[in-house]
Amino acid sequence: MDIFLKEQTIESMKAVIKARSIFVLFAGFQVFALKAIAKGVSLTSGIVAISLIAFVYIFNILCWLYISRPVEKINSQRLQFLKVFQIIFDVTAVSIMIYLNGTTNTFTVSFYLIAILGGSILYQKKGILFTTLVVSILYTGLSFLEYFGYFLYQPNPEAVKLFSLKNNWTLTIRQILIFNIYAWAAGVYALFLADVNIKRQKDLEQQRIELMEKTKVLTETELILKDALTKSDKARLELIRIKENLEKTNLELKEKIEELERFHRLTVGREIRMIELKKEIKELKDKIKELEQK
Repeated sequence: MDIFLKEQTIESMKAVIKARSIFVLFAGFQVFALKAIAKGVSLTSGIVAISLIAFVYIFNILCWLYISRPVEKINSQRLQFLKVFQIIFDVTAVSIMIYLNGTTNTFTVSFYLIAILGGSILYQKKGILFTTLVVSILYTGLSFLEYFGYFLYQPNPEAVKLFSLKNNWTLTIRQILIFNIYAWAAGVYALFLADVNIKRQKDLEQQRIELMEKTKVLTETELILKDALTKSDKARLELIRIKENLEKTNLELKEKIEELERFHRLTVGREIRMIELKKEIKELKDKIKELEQK
């Protein structure tokens, strides 16, 4: 699981955790409202409700703390397990709530549907179908348990008698059929929602791939430009070095030329002086000869 998929999974889990927190509060409000209005409600129902709410919130806080860590520090396998466990936790918590209500003939079963819709955020199509199947089996099983008299906890016996499925085959089958129709309808709806999310994720993934390719091209271009600039700097430094060498060579040549010119001047001056001396010597010799002849 790469960073992008981790971020998507974490955002989905945060949405489910927030929704779970809100609906658990609604469930708790139902219990306390029932205690305030109805008579004969067991005192233990409030304690059980508070305990269940506290347990759910502890689970939410632990999950939130884990997924709020830096993405690169979150283990992919643990994150995947935690994602799968979200809906398992939800349907288990709802099943406990239904049992603690004393009957499956309660609006609390609608939380099952919420769990299915939550699956549209977290899972692919197969996961949603599996969640719907599990919810269907759980509710059907709980209904039959109530029918055979295995719902032992009764927070409000007088009220439960009005809705109980115990020994009422017709009501039991009707409730199971009605719930399963709604459950599978919610499952189909969740499939459409999941399809939208999947398409959105594919679009985001495609955009991410294109962005990565563009980033790669930009990185390669930057490296090429950097290499070209490095070579250009080297060439510029080489030109400066050559220029300095030429200037140094020119200076040396200039000094040699000046030295040669001085030497030339000295040499030419000596030759001229020698010629003049030879001429003077010749003139003196001629004068001596003339004097001797006289």
